[in-house]
Amino acid sequence: MSVEPYGVLFTNGDNDTFPLWYLQEVEEVRQDVTVIVGQYLFTTWYPRQLQELTLPGRQRPYDAALAPNLYEDRAAPTTSLTTIDPDVLEQVSSIQLPEDVTVSFPKLAVTYPSGMVLDRSEQIALRIINDSALERPIYFSSAGGMMSRLGLERWGVRHGLTTKLELRNLETDPHEGMIRGSPEYGSVWLDLEKSLKLYDEIYEYRGLRDRAIWADRSTTMMPYQYYVMALQLSDAAQLDGRSPDLVQRLRDDALAFQEVAVGGQRVASAVDIS
Repeated sequence: MSVEPYGVLFTNGDNDTFPLWYLQEVEEVRQDVTVIVGQYLFTTWYPRQLQELTLPGRQRPYDAALAPNLYEDRAAPTTSLTTIDPDVLEQVSSIQLPEDVTVSFPKLAVTYPSGMVLDRSEQIALRIINDSALERPIYFSSAGGMMSRLGLERWGVRHGLTTKLELRNLETDPHEGMIRGSPEYGSVWLDLEKSLKLYDEIYEYRGLRDRAIWADRSTTMMPYQYYVMALQLSDAAQLDGRSPDLVQRLRDDALAFQEVAVGGQRVASAVDIS
């Protein structure tokens, strides 16, 4: 629910993708969002499938009843998420840049230096962002991974668990409600009001804050993401002059998520996580 209607969400791997696909395909939640696994863009079939599934007439609709008053309803996009010819798309391959290359988006541009290698997945991701940005909000599951490799993290704004690509200069043109966090917490930009609404009213934690044991070590990044979110929210809330009770509640939540991320409360009680 962190993503606006008809958004594109780039993910970094199986652990942050399969739960989303389960929600979409089994629970039929937020089927309007196009989830893109960066690693799969290396294939020929996956980009073509994304293109076909987002064509007008095949794009699945946004269901505003899932979370009334969270987002304004909006018209479905009028084009696929990328307009590149499918045969050309299939031929994209990794390149080493012979000179500096500047890629322009609406209201911003990124320059990639001579000698840098842009692989197939990164080139396709850039094209999707360029073709989609005017009709589809662009999100990343984190500011690391694909977003960092593309050099776009400076335009990232945290919306709950996701990071939205804001196509403008955040230093000179931040939206109302945006707060930049402290350097010790990464100096990230947050949409504080939106993130607090997601955190307190939309997300369902189902015991995630108080697990005695987190048995699967390969998935500890899941509670860790909640730890980072709560910690950065507490910092932003304090900077924005919110109530001390709110700031402390978020800090307490961050500590609880951290305990789960190290293996659960029983494990945390045996180690120093301060």
